[in-house]
Amino acid sequence: MQVAPRARADRMSVAWIMASEDVGIRFGGQAQAVCIRSVTRAGVAGAAEAWQISEADLAEMMSFTEDEDMYERAKELRDQVHRDGVRQGLEAGLEQGLEAGRIRERAHLVRRLATRKFGAETAERLSRILEDLADADRIDEVFDAIVDCDSGAELFARVRA
Repeated sequence: MQVAPRARADRMSVAWIMASEDVGIRFGGQAQAVCIRSVTRAGVAGAAEAWQISEADLAEMMSFTEDEDMYERAKELRDQVHRDGVRQGLEAGLEQGLEAGRIRERAHLVRRLATRKFGAETAERLSRILEDLADADRIDEVFDAIVDCDSGAELFARVRA
C-alpha cells in the first residue's frame, strides 16, 4: 500500500519522537547523547525525503551539532515545502477557475448569437450541447458554425459532426 508523503512524514515524526524518548529512558550520559543523535539524524533524513527537502538542505541540517537546531531547521523546511505546495495549489486552482469562467462566458455569447440568428428553440437545444463542451476551441467552432450556417438544422448537422 502506497502511503502519501505527508502521512509518511507524520508517522516518521511520531516514531522519531517515541524513539528519542525511549533512548532517553534506557540510556544515560554520553551513550544517551550518541543514541539520540543517531535517532535524530535517521528521523531527519526520513522526514526530509517524505517532505521533499532537497539534498543540499538535508546536508546542511546534518552538519548541525545540536539536535534541536537540526530539528528546528527540518521543521522550517517542512513548513516552507507546505507553504510552497499550498501556493502552487492555489495558483493552479485559480487558473482552472479562470479558464472555466472564460469557457462559460464564451458559451453564453454563443447561445446569445444562436438566439438572435435562429431563435430561442434552437438556442435551447444548442445549450444542451454546449454544456458538454469544456474546450474553448470547440466552442469557437460552434460560434463559427452559427455564423456560417443558414438554418438551425444545418447548424446541428455541422456541430454534431
